[in-house]
Amino acid sequence: MPFQGSGDVAPAVPANVYVSTFVDRLLGVDDSTYEFTAVVWFYLSWIDPRVKGQLADNAAKLTAANGNSTCALPCQSNQKAIAGGCCDGVWMPYIAFSNLKWLPQDRVVRYGFGANPDSNAVFQWRSVHATYYTPMDLRAFPFDRQQLLIQMEVPQARSGWSGGLVNLIPSTTGNKMFTAKTRGDDVSGWGVVDVRLQPFEYPLCAATMAGVLGPSAAGDPAPVMPEYMWESQQARREPQQCAAVLEANPDRGRLSPFWRHPLQDAKNVPSKPVPVSGLNCVIVVERFTTRWVLSAIFPIMATTWLGFLVFFLPRDDMNGRLGEITVVALVVLGTAA
Repeated sequence: MPFQGSGDVAPAVPANVYVSTFVDRLLGVDDSTYEFTAVVWFYLSWIDPRVKGQLADNAAKLTAANGNSTCALPCQSNQKAIAGGCCDGVWMPYIAFSNLKWLPQDRVVRYGFGANPDSNAVFQWRSVHATYYTPMDLRAFPFDRQQLLIQMEVPQARSGWSGGLVNLIPSTTGNKMFTAKTRGDDVSGWGVVDVRLQPFEYPLCAATMAGVLGPSAAGDPAPVMPEYMWESQQARREPQQCAAVLEANPDRGRLSPFWRHPLQDAKNVPSKPVPVSGLNCVIVVERFTTRWVLSAIFPIMATTWLGFLVFFLPRDDMNGRLGEITVVALVVLGTAA
């Protein structure tokens, strides 16, 4: 995952992390496999008054005389811990990319972390080159717009308090960043129209409730779909109501794998069904229609017009019929080629 997270204790409960996304370059859209490839620049920022002290301590250890300290997590992708800082022990959020298909093995990895010396603000950025699978709607083809999805999720401490709770808050978006823009298009056949960040939240149990086909086995020690949940008509109609079913009987709900059990030192973390929150980064792209009009729509219209035309020509004018048919056929073949 691009954002693996680090550190054990978040600066606040919950920690508000502001997210900005810029589509540096759209590399490809495949409407036959419903996937796309892009280089997206993600920028996160939050408040943590501990960071400046942690960075200073790490720098002192690395530069100490006769010291043998090493840095496991450089703050910059150039791996220069002394010049760019060492982020060992610094808290960073974990973010799951739910619809990530794969990361190219030979991709260029670029990232950075920094702290504002005049405030408690910290920031983390990463350029992510990846392929994602996404829903598409081709009913308006070839005059269609597609909403390409990058789904960022934060499971909120399913069992214990691993790093604290995180709220992802949308900040800003953009359709270009570092890559120079020339007169040509970014990718053949498509253009980026808009980039949006849409927050969402749902109970984790709703993920299974929405697509489950039957209850778990009677002897399952930790069933994902217990019999009482399967029999709940309320949850069957509205999957997000599964949290209410669990909370209706806490003694029974606490046995569910979807119930959060905070550790004793986890302050302000309630014991309740696990919520999942996050952001949908939606990249709106528009298909360039000229190619499809000339190669698909125009030949169909031309051959249809030819079918009517031959009936209006005089029946005895065979040369005229053949001439019209030949001209239209050549135009269609030339356009299709």
